[in-house]
Amino acid sequence: MTTPARAIALTFDADSERTHASEALDILRQADLRVTLFLTGVFIRRYPELVRRIADEGHEIGNHTDTHPRLTSGPWGPTAEGITRARLHQELRGTERAYEQLTGRRMSLLWRAPYGLVNFELVGYAFELGYTHVHWTLDTSDWVADPAAATLESPYRSARQIRNRVLRRAKDGDVVTMHLSSLRRDDHPWEVLPEIVSELRRKAFDLVTASELRARQDQGLPMLPPWRWNMIHVIGGEAQDVAPLPSPMEPRPAVTTSPGRFISIIIPTYNRPLALRRCITALAQQAYPPESFEVVVVDDGSHPPAAVNLSGELPGQIQVRLLRRPHRGVGAARAAGVGRARGHVLAFLDDDCTVPPDYLGAIAGVFQTHPETQVVQVSLHNPDPGNIYGRSWRFTWDENLEANLVATPGGRLRCRNLGGVMVARRDVFTKVGFDATLSRAREDADLLYQLQLRDIPVYYEPQVRVFHHCRETLGSYLAQYFGYGRGEFHLRRKWGPVPPPTRYVTLVSWRRLRALLKAEGIPRGVAIHCVFWLKSHATLWGLSYETAAVEFPQSRILRWTRFARLLLKLYARLAAKVCRALWRRELATLRSSA
Repeated sequence: MTTPARAIALTFDADSERTHASEALDILRQADLRVTLFLTGVFIRRYPELVRRIADEGHEIGNHTDTHPRLTSGPWGPTAEGITRARLHQELRGTERAYEQLTGRRMSLLWRAPYGLVNFELVGYAFELGYTHVHWTLDTSDWVADPAAATLESPYRSARQIRNRVLRRAKDGDVVTMHLSSLRRDDHPWEVLPEIVSELRRKAFDLVTASELRARQDQGLPMLPPWRWNMIHVIGGEAQDVAPLPSPMEPRPAVTTSPGRFISIIIPTYNRPLALRRCITALAQQAYPPESFEVVVVDDGSHPPAAVNLSGELPGQIQVRLLRRPHRGVGAARAAGVGRARGHVLAFLDDDCTVPPDYLGAIAGVFQTHPETQVVQVSLHNPDPGNIYGRSWRFTWDENLEANLVATPGGRLRCRNLGGVMVARRDVFTKVGFDATLSRAREDADLLYQLQLRDIPVYYEPQVRVFHHCRETLGSYLAQYFGYGRGEFHLRRKWGPVPPPTRYVTLVSWRRLRALLKAEGIPRGVAIHCVFWLKSHATLWGLSYETAAVEFPQSRILRWTRFARLLLKLYARLAAKVCRALWRRELATLRSSA
């Protein structure tokens, strides 16, 4: 049997009203389509005949809580007052009982938080009952009835706009959310549902339920992305994956080594086959027992696939597991690796890293000596002293690290800086997770924000060493920082006024230049300082470009016009700042001579 090239799940939420539920169900029946509907207990008790019809027609029923309360103070915000573990369990159990008493059937162990407001704490509470949270990757905002009441996060969209949005943005593995009720008096979204269904099928999408979509991923079908369960947030219409918890219905393979000693090394990779093989070769030379660790490689849509480049005999007898997904960015790739890893401790590497033979032994030693440790920032080194970009990166890393280390009374070093190359206990990812909205970069900085919010300390352990092989051409090096700038835009938009946990050091200054000249000599010091200047501007260009791209996603002319205006404004501010500094220096010279 041939498998359709792409799959997508249509889902519907039902709160307490049913204004166009019958019309939507009629369309689904005529299209011979089964979908996932998330129902509240209030809806089940208020419309028993409609719920019986939904069940009889074979739709999958998920839990939307009993009374539809606001569970958090905002997206990713703290749990709302009065929402406790017991309260959430009561909400989920109440809906279960109402559905089972009415239909004699059990609900699916899927739930969706009201308004999409959920956090890691609530995900954990629901998981205790066996529930997996399902958010969405494509929001239609069909519930917004009044254009005057629309917001940036919840814009009003006409039925035609909803149709065009779904058909234009639909991708493999997407979860689309709609509603069974709306206060609109005309321009009803259900009227375009037949067109959405027919057009998606015409484009070779297989329309499945949420559980079927997950099952396809578990079968390893290559065209589907790793499953976005438990935490998928939507910002500006883009999907954000956060590390999923294991499914309670599908336990992980048993780990035979002693608790705390089995380590999973997670390596996201994209179009760097030689670097990846070099990394795995270094891991094969570990002095750590090979049965006590695994390597999880997450192929983020490489061309050709990483499986082709890793074909043949791998070095050593290590356990290597390969996950394949469409290109969604390093944050989503790390999240997918967390979801599939079996280790008690998770070590994150980039594919351009190598490690010494004592790498895993040093990690095990840290967690054995300091069992209270949750997250570790490793010691990063430049293995190629002749690479000017590597020396620039190492100088930057050392300066920022020194500014963010704080000694504790116990003699350890707490670190207010966290890179993507680090180590953490698995339990940490029931509270925090990687954010795939930051698909370009900065998912590590976002994780540090979450750790700060949860008051989870990060410790610096210099004995855990990793060698980072930097880019070797100026173009690739600046492109990397241009991507960092694009990620910085989304990081700032997400966290807003929250103070950053990291103190960043200004590297383009006379004091830094003097330090470089003293440490590297005049020719190399000047060259490295020029690299600092170029990469800082590449980051600013990336930030400005992403700002323009988000404001004008459809118009290339308006996007580039806005980009040019932002750059002119930026450089005007920089010129004014330089002029003020020169003027102050001139005044100081005149005063001293007087």
